[in-house]
Amino acid sequence: MALPLVKSALACSEFTRTVQPYIPQLNDLPQQFWQSATNPQALKQLYLNTNPLISAFAFSLLIVPIFLVVSEINKNYSQVDRVWSLLPTVYNLHYVAYAHAKGLPTQRLDSLAIISSVWSIRLTFNYWRKGGYEIGSEDYRWEVLRKYINPPLFFIFNVFFISLAQSILLFSVSMPTYILLLASPLVPSDNIDILFTQVLLASVFLAFTADQQQWSTSVKALSSFTH
Repeated sequence: MALPLVKSALACSEFTRTVQPYIPQLNDLPQQFWQSATNPQALKQLYLNTNPLISAFAFSLLIVPIFLVVSEINKNYSQVDRVWSLLPTVYNLHYVAYAHAKGLPTQRLDSLAIISSVWSIRLTFNYWRKGGYEIGSEDYRWEVLRKYINPPLFFIFNVFFISLAQSILLFSVSMPTYILLLASPLVPSDNIDILFTQVLLASVFLAFTADQQQWSTSVKALSSFTH
């Protein structure tokens, strides 16, 4: 069974009931994935048979070597930064897709997916227009750290913090969505959820407006300074 049997919303947050029993799935997942890799139906069944928190965590570990290798090849340590605004929404959408596939109530989760996606669009757009996706762009703090940490120690720092810890952190940001998924059959969606969704969306669009005002002011100030 991929999901725990819970009888109350409070029980949805109990580690020993909702997470611990499924940790062994993490050990078997790589072998099962490779055995099913060429069979879409088997992959779908593996997806449904795996606890969604475990599969999300497995993905967060899977992408760690990508961050590490790309950063070391390019000597640019902002690889995680480029997906910082995207990965939490990817995990949220994973939980929503799983709930749909399992036939669970999804109205509250669908609202979360919309809010999370709009929030990601906002952050990603801001990162892009500040040059974050330009070739060679890197957070200045990594350059400062490299001046004080010798290369072997910085490599270890890259492995355990930049690549690993940050990836797990971005996975952890979405963990409340797992609780929301478990609670969805127990706590039906109501008008309060609709109101809350509208308030959150309004807040995001307000942040969009503030971002634009700040950007316009900064560009104008920079233009005045350079001329």
